[in-house]
Amino acid sequence: MRVLALAPMLNSPGRRDATGCFRPEALGFAGLMMGRGHAAEHHSVLGASPAGMRHRAALRIREIRPDCLAVFCHGGPRSSQLLGGRLALDNWLPSIAESGEVLLFSCLNGRDDGYAEMIARRRPDLFVASHETKGHATRNPRIVWNEGVLRTPMREWMPRLDEW
Repeated sequence: MRVLALAPMLNSPGRRDATGCFRPEALGFAGLMMGRGHAAEHHSVLGASPAGMRHRAALRIREIRPDCLAVFCHGGPRSSQLLGGRLALDNWLPSIAESGEVLLFSCLNGRDDGYAEMIARRRPDLFVASHETKGHATRNPRIVWNEGVLRTPMREWMPRLDEW
């Protein structure tokens, strides 16, 4: 399985979000997946602007064509810091392998009619996991799984993510 873990390279102004949370979590995820024999890669996205970061993230996704995409960044109900919003889906979503996984370690992406649901509706063959509330990357307890139009609130991440 080809696994790509994305995180922003730089911290937000006045914060340690990239270096204190997103990048270490993405590295841990990639390491866990490599330890399981998967071709896993961590990529820190650098951009001079938010649009530049989204463009570079989409380029890397199109290059790798992952079976599993894990994104560690800020999010909102209808968008992701590294992936953009509804209008940006066509820039990267077709490059996820058939029956693949998109794991959004971003706040609020799992809300009703939110970003994760947009992805799942556009690609019903994918498994999409996301956060329903604000919270810290892999330690956020409010998880939602989307498989096509089926939306299931979960209390914790998939068991494989509890290992690191």
